[in-house]
Amino acid sequence: QKTAYEIRPRDWSSDVCSSDLHTDGTAIQPAPTGTVVYPTDEIRTLSASGALITFFTGTEIEMGDETVLVVDRVSRQGDRIDVSLKQVLGTSVSRVQALADAGASFRVDAGGAIALVRGSELAVHGPEDGLVAFVNVESTAPIVVGQCTILPGMGVWFEVPIENRNCNFFRAELKSGPWNAVLEGWTTAEQGRQGDVNRKPAGHVQAGRVNETRSESRKSSKDSE
Repeated sequence: QKTAYEIRPRDWSSDVCSSDLHTDGTAIQPAPTGTVVYPTDEIRTLSASGALITFFTGTEIEMGDETVLVVDRVSRQGDRIDVSLKQVLGTSVSRVQALADAGASFRVDAGGAIALVRGSELAVHGPEDGLVAFVNVESTAPIVVGQCTILPGMGVWFEVPIENRNCNFFRAELKSGPWNAVLEGWTTAEQGRQGDVNRKPAGHVQAGRVNETRSESRKSSKDSE
């Protein structure tokens, strides 16, 4: 069953599946249809659940299970939008339509690593265990994280808080979808940090679990529609 709530000011909305909404220190579980969400509010998803926040047509962020997201800033003046989100933990996929205004901005901060997204689909995992991974699923414009430009089909990972701003690029395995791809990228980061090449294949267990969760969530959404 889908529920929905509104992000103010004005015309931002979202569809939510079994999520916690934390506003002014209180929790609403699950967030019912019509719940108002303001900048600085925190949204949490539970295990085997997800949330879809739609800011306007063509621009949204989908939260995986066990994900915490803070809405830092949302504003709009004509074609100029300013959306700033902070991912505290978990996995998300942002889909951002091409931003016509040069001053428009959609950014996701994960552990201090900030992704600037324009006309792109971005997957993010973390911060978890001091690591965060970003994947450019597809885009009409490159995604920039710090000094690193991510081309389509590529990803980059960082240790956070960021001390070394080197770009640790990896090729994203997108055949199994963006959720698995970014989890595999995060596991690649963990292997790179530990220098351990004898572990299970990247994302072997965790990616499969999340992929199943997302499939169930999408099926639920389709059924309710």
